[in-house]
Amino acid sequence: MVVAVGLALGCAVVALVVAAPRYTATATFFVSTPGQGVNESYQGGLFAQQRVSSYAQMLRDGGLARGIAEEEGVGLTAAQVRERIAIHPVANTVLLRATVTDTDRARCQRIAQALAERVVSVVEGLETPPGASASVVTVTAIGEAALEPVATSPDPVRYGGLAAASGLLLGLVLVLLRDRWDVAVRTVGGVEAVSGGRVLAVVPSHPGMRRAVTVPEATVGDTAGPDVARLTARLEAFQGLGASLRDPGLNRPAKVFVITSAARGEGRSTTAAGLATALARAGRRVVVVDADLRRPRLAAYLGVDSSCGLSDVLAGRAEAPDVWQRRGTRELYVLPAGPVPSNPADLLRSARMARLVGQLRDEFDAVVVDTPPALSCADAAAVASLADGAVVVVRAGRTRRHELAGVVARLRSVGAPLLGCVFNRTSAAYAYRGHGEGGTPPVAAVLADGPAR
Repeated sequence: MVVAVGLALGCAVVALVVAAPRYTATATFFVSTPGQGVNESYQGGLFAQQRVSSYAQMLRDGGLARGIAEEEGVGLTAAQVRERIAIHPVANTVLLRATVTDTDRARCQRIAQALAERVVSVVEGLETPPGASASVVTVTAIGEAALEPVATSPDPVRYGGLAAASGLLLGLVLVLLRDRWDVAVRTVGGVEAVSGGRVLAVVPSHPGMRRAVTVPEATVGDTAGPDVARLTARLEAFQGLGASLRDPGLNRPAKVFVITSAARGEGRSTTAAGLATALARAGRRVVVVDADLRRPRLAAYLGVDSSCGLSDVLAGRAEAPDVWQRRGTRELYVLPAGPVPSNPADLLRSARMARLVGQLRDEFDAVVVDTPPALSCADAAAVASLADGAVVVVRAGRTRRHELAGVVARLRSVGAPLLGCVFNRTSAAYAYRGHGEGGTPPVAAVLADGPAR
């Protein structure tokens, strides 16, 4: 609405600058009939009121404009003079008012003077009976034609008022249309309403979003570095996410978490890396698995070698302990995707994948699995069926309601519990304000120091 009002006021300013100033001169005439007595004067007044409306029409359509155009110094055609003259009766009176509007101040005054002189003669000529020497109606000019001291148009106040009102109306219409047709999820309450689950974390955005969440080690360790302050907000949000997942309300402790989303670009891999890092910082032995065998990203985010990985284990070319890599000084291990196979769906649905998940469950305190988007392929659902539950990453303002609902439905179809959602890439202001809107997520989401993207 502010933008709409601003644009409308900008158009008004342009119109004021471009529009030529217009000047106005006004002449007023008193119409009367001769009468001696009270009754005769009263009847004459009624007659004059009735005739005034006719005079206005006749003066507009008659030869008055032609006569004014022929006067010296006017320099206009009869049609142009007629466009500049407005003659109308004053309601419930015997007054006739003529207004001249022109962009030339001197010409406006000249036309008004000529009009004042000619109206009297034209009306009295019309009201003089044949053979009579005097008119039955008397027309008297009240003073001289008065020219306004300043231009009457354009009027800045009027233009500004109309522009502001138009901008407000346009803005209101746009807001209503956006609210009616906007299908993106923009609030914590919207996420919970569509998914039917709780929001586990509100993760703010920051300028370093596309860089590795946990590389270099200084960004997650105790050593101060230039990126520490920039990543603090997200890291604390991930710590809150890890705390929320320790008690997800399941009958048995949850150890294997699948991270998925509706589409690419919603922060699925960075969420998996951030969650695994937060769990490792809490003293747990954690492995993060890149099960996106179509477009793996996790190894690049965490700075590990991806030449061997999950695809080799599922194809029988390697054992899991041979390919997972320890990350930094904490108990954080990474099982990268490895070479991209030609049959990723078959590998993820295989018995080897089920055995691998069981092996990782026994070996580690927590297993975080990054999967492809749930709506683009069946890989995420296949892995989620082996896990203790799934976490769906929802990007603020980008994930659509029907997409989020589709992800939840697909997870339910394979019996995978929905542990909750991560509301990702929120603006700094929303991350602070979100605690009181649409439910209170059990996470210490703090402000990022950069703008949302």
